[in-house]
Formats: sequence, structure tokens, C-alpha cells
Amino acid sequence: KVAQAYALVDYNPLPDLLISNLSFSASQAYEGESVTVYVTTKNQGNGNAGASTTRVNDGITNNDFSVSALLSGAFQSDSFSYTCGQNNVTFTATADYLTSVSETNEANNQLSKFLSCVARADLIISNLTFVEYIANSTTFANVTIGVKNIGHVGTAGGSITRLVGLSTSDRVTSSLNVEQTTYLSWEYTCTSAHNFTATADLFNAINELDESNNQAQTYIDCII
Repeated sequence: KVAQAYALVDYNPLPDLLISNLSFSASQAYEGESVTVYVTTKNQGNGNAGASTTRVNDGITNNDFSVSALLSGAFQSDSFSYTCGQNNVTFTATADYLTSVSETNEANNQLSKFLSCVARADLIISNLTFVEYIANSTTFANVTIGVKNIGHVGTAGGSITRLVGLSTSDRVTSSLNVEQTTYLSWEYTCTSAHNFTATADLFNAINELDESNNQAQTYIDCII
């Protein structure tokens, strides 16, 4: 008798879905900035995979993607936009989140990636007041400006606060912790009624969460 060898052929091979890519358009972003998140679902098994769902979770929000049926070796890429908050975030992507596909390996469906989000300060003019008085037939105004940091991180010193009235005057603003206010004072000679305009971080030395809220204005009648 002649020995015969037989090869076993699997006529029903299973697929194997995994996350082959989870990446960002930038590895770091400031609070309030948008980052694109890219996710790729791949079938690395020998069998074809039916339709499935890929979920990307940022610790709070779920982003679900409908993945079409994938032949062996095929993949599908998706993306979405994420806006950074004040804290870092870890994204976790899960292929076949609803376990609708039978796979050769159910333990390799997840991939996690870390995104660095940098908190920002936010300077505002929280106070713009004046007190008028007359001395030696001249009208003066004591002007007080409050500069407050309403952001989520402290600032270094060196930014410029400007007061514009009948003349212009600049002052260096000290460093500010979160929710801290510093007060700047001017003695001002009044000759006619006009508006005072105060601007924090005049030259944009500080990367702020909101660059549109740095100004305040008030009217002074200048008693003559």
C-alpha cells in the first residue's frame, strides 16, 4: 500500500477585523483648536467580513462609523473633527464594536492613541472705571483698569495693556494665575468729553482662548 497525504482546506475561513490606523492631523493642539482624527478598519483575515460598526471614543463622546463588507485584505478609512478642550485626551477605536462579525481573533479589535491638548489663558478687561476731580482749575480723572485671566492656565508677565483716550498710554501687565485680576491706574488730565478704550494683551503676546474679548470702553464727560 502507498501512503497518501491529504491537505485540509478550510472552505469557510473567517475574517479578522482590526484598527490598522488611528492618527491625528496634529500631535498637539491648543484649547479651542480643531484636529482631524483618522481611523482605518482593516480585514486581515482570510475570509470576507460582513458589514460592521467601528466606534471611536474620546472618554466622553462616541463617534460611530458604518463599515461596509470587507474582502480579505480590504480596508475602510474614516475621519472626523475633534475640538481640543483644556485637558489631554486618549482616543480608543474599536473595530466591530457591536460584535456582528465572527472573527478568528476577537481580542485584537482595539487601538488607543493619545492627543495632547494645551490649555490657554484668556485675558479680559474686567473693570474700567474713573473718578473725576478738580485741582487748581484743572480737571483730572483717576482711571482704573482691571485685567483678569478667565482662561484655564496662568500667563507669564510682559503683555501690554493700552489705555486710549485723548492720549495713549501703555502699561506692562504682570503674570496672572487663573481667575486672578491685576489693577492698573492712571491719572489723566481731562480737557473734553470722550471715550476711554482699554485693550489687554495689545500685541498678542499671549496665546488666548478668545482673542476677541480683550477690549472695554467707557465714556467720560470731563467736568470743566
